[in-house]
Amino acid sequence: MNAPNFEIQVERESRRIQNAYKQDKDIPFLINLDDARLVPNNVNTRDLPDYRPYHGDVNWDLEKRKAWVTQMLRTGGRVRVVDTSPEDTVFDLAKATKEQIAEFAKREYALELALDTDIRTMRRKVMEAEEARSKSDSMA
Repeated sequence: MNAPNFEIQVERESRRIQNAYKQDKDIPFLINLDDARLVPNNVNTRDLPDYRPYHGDVNWDLEKRKAWVTQMLRTGGRVRVVDTSPEDTVFDLAKATKEQIAEFAKREYALELALDTDIRTMRRKVMEAEEARSKSDSMA
């Protein structure tokens, strides 16, 4: 009968302990419901009573994280808070009305589009103007 190999047992135990402290890859952080503090999400912290999985941006400041917690508690955790700062506003051509498309085309491309034109034609003209702009930008 062979003697037990203690080095192998120590290595296995060491790996088991390291895995217990390994941070979750899908939801890496938990957030404190009282002060919006973030802690790593692992086996040891997952069951803490005042912490919930955090789906917001880890770079948010304390005030945004507190707003996220407030929104989560108000909605029961069903809705995520999205940063809706004005600099992130993007024009959605597919959802825009004729008036919005005409205004956008005038502002961005100096295009005059008549409101009695079909909306699909207006969208196509805006897309053609964007393609022409990107071609001229790539050649410059």
